[in-house]
Amino acid sequence: MELKTIYGVGEKMTCYIKKKLSILMIAFMLGMSNVILEETRMINDTRPEIELQELQEEDSIL
Repeated sequence: MELKTIYGVGEKMTCYIKKKLSILMIAFMLGMSNVILEETRMINDTRPEIELQELQEEDSIL
């Protein structure tokens, strides 16, 4: 084999590995970002808490 083709295969292989590692790292960082955001939402829940109150009618004494 020629030396030129060996380098060509090596370059393709390193490019393939770099792409796969990049995709893996992006997926990991996106997942961690979602976990942190969800925890922040749980801790600092800004949604108003609505409490239902039962109104009791006063008994009139007659």
